[in-house]
Formats: sequence, C-alpha cells, structure tokens
Amino acid sequence: APEQFEGRAVFASDLYSIGVTMYQMLTGDLPYDTPSPGDLARLKRGELVSPPRLRQPGIPKVIDDIVMRALAKKRADRFADAQAMLDALEAVLAGDRTSLAPLVQDHALPPAQG
Repeated sequence: APEQFEGRAVFASDLYSIGVTMYQMLTGDLPYDTPSPGDLARLKRGELVSPPRLRQPGIPKVIDDIVMRALAKKRADRFADAQAMLDALEAVLAGDRTSLAPLVQDHALPPAQG
C-alpha cells in the first residue's frame, strides 16, 4: 500500500492487499510491473496501477470498480472497512444494483477503461 512507503501501515493497508490479491486472481498478474528504483515514486503516487479490465476485458466493470477502489492510493478513497468491501461483493453476487451503487460509485477514482 502506498502509505507503507512512509512507514504508516494501517487497516486500510490490508484492504489494499486484498485488492492486489483479487487483481492477481482475476488477471494472473500483479496490478503493476515490478518497479525499478526510479519507478518507486510513481508507484507511491499510484500511477503504475492499471485497471484489471485493461488486461482482461471480460472482467465486469463493477468488479473492476471494486478492485480499483481497494487499490486506491488515498486511504480515504478505499472501502471504509472489510465489511463495506464484502457488502459490495455480495451485492454483485446478488445482482442488487440498488445497494451496490453507493458502495462502488461514491469514490473519486477514474472510470475503468476498456
């Protein structure tokens, strides 16, 4: 998680790690290539993370949004807690667009491309 570069790992860092794991499960790759020492500043700023749909276009946009929210650079843009993330995933499984919308769309992330 970006805050770990500053020695400030918090609970939101765990949600970031879950996002990395989900990304790998969906694409078979890490959300970023192994950075060179010169890329560490860009990685810390969240510039090297690309949406999973860019690698696997068949991933539904709503799943892409959940993963990208978990991988948000700013802790405040990630899910508030693991329950909120689980609620979003369960809403996807249930096909409940009404309860899902506020869980994944109320964050300041760029829209997924692809």
